Amino acid sequence: MKKLISLALILMMSLSMLCCAQAADVADILGTWYMTSLEMEGMSINPASMGMEMVFVFNEDGTVTLQATDEEDETAFWTLDGDTVTIASGEGDDETMALVYAEEHLRIEEEGVTMILGREPAEADNAEIAPIHSAADIAEFDGEWNATVIAMEGMQMPIAMLGMEIGLTISQGNVQVIMDGEVTSESDAAGNLVDGALVVNFAFLGIDVEENVVTLHEDGTLSVEIAMLGGILLFEKPVE
Repeated sequence: MKKLISLALILMMSLSMLCCAQAADVADILGTWYMTSLEMEGMSINPASMGMEMVFVFNEDGTVTLQATDEEDETAFWTLDGDTVTIASGEGDDETMALVYAEEHLRIEEEGVTMILGREPAEADNAEIAPIHSAADIAEFDGEWNATVIAMEGMQMPIAMLGMEIGLTISQGNVQVIMDGEVTSESDAAGNLVDGALVVNFAFLGIDVEENVVTLHEDGTLSVEIAMLGGILLFEKPVE
């Protein structure tokens, strides 16, 4: 019995300490916070790789400055209650933003997306695009390919963020485009091998493009040029 009572007391003390550890002091919040990660549908995304930046500067006078890419700075007001920081515009707008302080980070959850803020800005960790492989035979393009990343102007976005699946089936220069498991377009004729790339006509992402350029890379990936976005869509073969 004494052992059970002792164990109960230890558990109660541990819970009490945990409760106290969760509460934040004003000093924990003051200063500059950077968006370091986005989490959605089981994915963790580095915003720096997508050219996104969001900064929160919490001031001692109860104001907070919000800075975001391509947006004008905004000033709002913040309060702290336990481990929750509430941000409000203070202009009669009932809409507020709640941030939870834990493990020296701030977390915001909105519509299934969690934004994590830290004290240091995130650094881009874009995957390096391998050098081009000049194909000697059109059959080198054959197979099933799954889109993984859109890369443009130094930024990369995982295809999973678009909430769709994009695939290609290529056979002897003929191309089928597969969106969410359904064939949405296909080439009207086999393409040609031009300077080691496959040049073929097919509608892609809803746009009928003449002479799509499909390129192989030395790491076994494939890319399709997207002229309207100034970038490429990267594909990999599914792992067997």
